[in-house]
Amino acid sequence: MAKRATRQPTNGRLEDAVLALIRSQALLVERDARSDERFARSDERFAKVEERWAKGDERFAKMEERWAKSDERFAKGDERFAKMDERAALSDERFALMVQRIDERFAKVDERFAKVDERFAKVDERFARVESELGEIKAILIQHQRILEALPETIRQKIGFGPQ
Repeated sequence: MAKRATRQPTNGRLEDAVLALIRSQALLVERDARSDERFARSDERFAKVEERWAKGDERFAKMEERWAKSDERFAKGDERFAKMDERAALSDERFALMVQRIDERFAKVDERFAKVDERFAKVDERFARVESELGEIKAILIQHQRILEALPETIRQKIGFGPQ
């Protein structure tokens, strides 16, 4: 017959301690495995966050490019506005010169109109004098006409013919 291994009486405390140690180690391994899972999930989350940060950095770079382009556009716009201001100032100067020339020409026109008004006043005086003289001449002619109309009768009376 074969010999059976029999258990010999041992110190129960040592076995209990070893058993407690094995259980503790199993728990520790289990906790370690859970921690590894958690770390793995955390690493995944961290990787996702890093991807998001990378995308955010790309977006930020694009936004900076857009801002740079916008700044260039604003600079060009400012240059255009400066040129427009220069042109407006030049236009204002030209307009001022034009207004000055127009004022000078109007002054000359006013002088000419004053001379024309003087001439018309003289012409009006002449016309008034001519009309007055014509009135006198007309009165004289009317008087002469009466005399001439009366002349044949007067001549008849003078030469001895009686009134008709």
